[in-house]
Amino acid sequence: MILDFTLAENVALRGVGAQRGLMSWSTIRQRTAALIDELDIRASGPTVRARLLSGGNQQRLVLARELSGQPALIIAENPTRGLDVRATADVHERLRTARDAGTAVVLYSSDLDEVLTLATRVIAVHAGAAREVAAEKDVIGRAILGLP
Repeated sequence: MILDFTLAENVALRGVGAQRGLMSWSTIRQRTAALIDELDIRASGPTVRARLLSGGNQQRLVLARELSGQPALIIAENPTRGLDVRATADVHERLRTARDAGTAVVLYSSDLDEVLTLATRVIAVHAGAAREVAAEKDVIGRAILGLP
């Protein structure tokens, strides 16, 4: 997210390296307006500067942008940090829906409860070494501390 860009300009960033030719700004603004409505983002419209949104609304816009078009892979780092309970539940549901539709979801979260809520596999990292562990709170805790 580029805070000095409008919401529409931020939505246009999706796949920017692969895009060729002219961009239809009216189409991008319409798509942005639809994402604002769909995710209940608190903004007056697509031409609002991203910096004027709360952090939670910024997160929802990025999530909506990245999940549009059913990507093959999504990497989510602390996707619910700072969100309220309702917004957190919505983000979790969207990640599950993407997963169920065939998107590979890689989640990094410092919130162990969030990991346990969403993960089908857990990889714990300690001192640069990664290993798969059971999706159990005590097992994960021991693994990230480097204990057997």
